[in-house]
Amino acid sequence: MPGNLPPCCARETFTCCNPSSNVEGYRAAEGLPVAVVQHCRIEPVLDPHIVSRVNRGARCVIAVIEGVRQTLICGGIRPALCQTVFNGIDIHQPLPDGARLRQSLGADAGTFLFGNIGSLIARKAHDHTLQALQAFHQAHPEARWKMVLVGSGNQQANLARQVEQAGLGDRVIFTGFQRNAMEYLAAFDALILASRSEGLPRVVLEAMLLETPVIGSAVTGTAELVRHQDTGLLFPYGDVAQLAHHLATLYSDVDKRRVLARRANERVRREFAIENYIAGVEAVLAGAPLP
Repeated sequence: MPGNLPPCCARETFTCCNPSSNVEGYRAAEGLPVAVVQHCRIEPVLDPHIVSRVNRGARCVIAVIEGVRQTLICGGIRPALCQTVFNGIDIHQPLPDGARLRQSLGADAGTFLFGNIGSLIARKAHDHTLQALQAFHQAHPEARWKMVLVGSGNQQANLARQVEQAGLGDRVIFTGFQRNAMEYLAAFDALILASRSEGLPRVVLEAMLLETPVIGSAVTGTAELVRHQDTGLLFPYGDVAQLAHHLATLYSDVDKRRVLARRANERVRREFAIENYIAGVEAVLAGAPLP
């Protein structure tokens, strides 16, 4: 009961993540002297029951990017509850050198290394990436390249079959889950993110910091981080032909890669430093009154 709580608990702010996976958090906070602050990292799946509970029980819902905030509002969450605090990255961290890893992957200086880091699940649309690589290979059979898929998931067997059927078995590498993701990003010449949906994809922030050019689908999150033809290249989700065109562009135009990478690095350092995120969250929590 609230009256039996220690003094520290009476001053606490309770935080949780996405609404659909944290209904139990709202239930646990009912009747307690805590302010519930929702932290939403991806486009949420909402239904009337969840919307009602959030509108009734939350003091604030933090969205890590504006597209997530708009999804919350369109789904029925009261606009007054929703605030955007852009996620951030430690821009002062030591950055890895990907040279050794490139060598271990069989990529010499003349081999272009495309890559992706993320779960091998349907939402990530790795099948679209492989289709685009097949089209790129057919249009440029002389090109020297490899594709590295870092991650694991329930689509791996299907993707491996797709690779073999496309005749790309000697070019596509499945690494499984790896803990040194930043080192892989440093080794890549380009990151491909073909997802159907995202929140704020941290892998894009990391690529921008490492000056690895990004090709991404123009979906929530990715399209807010990547400005087309300025800090990366975008394509409509599912447009495999446009994705293949972007692959060819980055493969052949080293100057464009350098310009995109430099501008992306400047933007992530200016707008997405972790200090900005911490200050934003602290301001939200300070303004979340207890019931």
